[in-house]
Amino acid sequence: MATFTMRLKDVVRRVKADVPTGVGLGLDTYPVFDDEYRAGLNNKIVDHFWNQEIGLESIELWRFNMRRKMNEIMPLYNKLYESERIKFDPLSTMDMKTVSGDTSSANNKSDSSTESTGNSTGTGITVNSDFPQTALNDNDTGNYASSSTESNSGGDTKSNGKESRSDATSSKSDSTSATTGYAGVAADLLIRYRATLLNIDMMIVAELQELFMSIWDNGDTFTESGFNA
Repeated sequence: MATFTMRLKDVVRRVKADVPTGVGLGLDTYPVFDDEYRAGLNNKIVDHFWNQEIGLESIELWRFNMRRKMNEIMPLYNKLYESERIKFDPLSTMDMKTVSGDTSSANNKSDSSTESTGNSTGTGITVNSDFPQTALNDNDTGNYASSSTESNSGGDTKSNGKESRSDATSSKSDSTSATTGYAGVAADLLIRYRATLLNIDMMIVAELQELFMSIWDNGDTFTESGFNA
């Protein structure tokens, strides 16, 4: 039986507390990172202090202090719980990924035009004379001829040209490189990883110890004869 105040198990029975939800013990309103985790944590707290006497003179005062304490400490411990859920490889010290890409395009267009114009005129006369018999008045080579050939020629030339060209080019390149692994001794990495492991539940239990008398009684009765040599 209790010596100074009341054992936690007596408190649970008297107030008809619901341990998983924490109703009746001040363990039902504190913030928790996952509501499904509340039942397991509450059971662990109650089991740890089951036979210890509460550290305050009344159930109501003890319940108030339990609720206040949990509301004060749980925001920090929730962060620890969340960080504990992060999955990573303790033997990996590097995990780098490089992604690069390049895209280029070019458009070229050229236009050209040419135009040429030409004009040519020619006049010619051929005169043959064996014996001067008949005078020719319309030639410049002589007044007499036995035969003659006259020719006139003329011509105009014109040409137009136009050229248009359009070129388009494009290129794209992508590359990805990754580097993973570890540098150092694997055993040292494991030791460092183990040093980061935390028993967060028991850290919370330790903070709640101030709400109890640190003495406990399981109700067993011992007789003097039971200790005889």
